[in-house]
Amino acid sequence: MEDERLARMSEVLRSEQVIALYQALTDGSPHRESEFRGEFERLFAKHVSLLPPVLTRDQIVKKLGVDEATAA
Repeated sequence: MEDERLARMSEVLRSEQVIALYQALTDGSPHRESEFRGEFERLFAKHVSLLPPVLTRDQIVKKLGVDEATAA
């Protein structure tokens, strides 16, 4: 049921909105991107080519606002 709703969202949202949604997710939980990216790509397949590249470790550390010792 939830997948159906998300699939419908994929059809009605503009690409800019899908990208904004994805960025909001990564901004809120950058360290969990690897957990949700595959599912996001599956559900929003027609927008995949517009998604930003996967975050690097350094980008994740910066978004989390932690020092290197904490990140390790």
